[in-house]
Amino acid sequence: MRADRLLSLLLLLQQAKSRQLTAEDLARRLQVSARTIYRDLDALSSAGVPVYANRGPNGGIALLDGWQTSLTGLTQAEVQALSAVAAPGALADIGLSAALQSGLIKLSAALPVVQRSMAEHARQRLHVDASGWFQGREVVPHLDVLREGVWQDRKVWLAYRDFDGAASERVVDPYGLVIKADRWYLVAGTTERGPSVFRGARVEGARLLDEGFARPEGFDLPSCWKAWCERFAERRASYVATLRVTEEGEAALR
Repeated sequence: MRADRLLSLLLLLQQAKSRQLTAEDLARRLQVSARTIYRDLDALSSAGVPVYANRGPNGGIALLDGWQTSLTGLTQAEVQALSAVAAPGALADIGLSAALQSGLIKLSAALPVVQRSMAEHARQRLHVDASGWFQGREVVPHLDVLREGVWQDRKVWLAYRDFDGAASERVVDPYGLVIKADRWYLVAGTTERGPSVFRGARVEGARLLDEGFARPEGFDLPSCWKAWCERFAERRASYVATLRVTEEGEAALR
């Protein structure tokens, strides 16, 4: 619905504060065309929202400094989605479990009574368990160092052992952390190539360096991770096996 999109657009601009966003960036986030974004900006401006756009290579779209709206109403679907956001295991690993719980409590307290009951209704009917079957959580001894490098944009020295058992040392630019099926991964830039992925449990040593780094312009962690996963799936070896089983064994396999 256009009303929901206008609210989302307004909140994105408000979150950016004085930082300017391009129409292409807003279009990608809201999954519409740049032309639609410009039409929506005209609608916001006509409604009295002080939004402006600067042209040129360093231009973009922003709200007037200091302006913000108190319009933060949530739809029923948004309340349901937020109620299922908790992932205590992963967030506990990086010290954010308590922050998530306190944030959800504050969110619940800020909701009107009707939406508060919606949140509890959803919590009792939808539970997200991101852990895998038959595998325990991997121990990542140096996760704290990796996390600090990611948060502070500081280079990290790594001692790493790859899948084949080969050991190496390197200095990387830690762009972000990803958890998939209870496994932590570090997405990092290296001097010899673009972003690489390191499995957290294979990091045998890590040291936070004083030297900082600049993240590549336009780098987007979810997009980078998705592309890496697609390449990984394409490279994965496949084998054809022929099994010989007894009649009893065949019955057991059905």
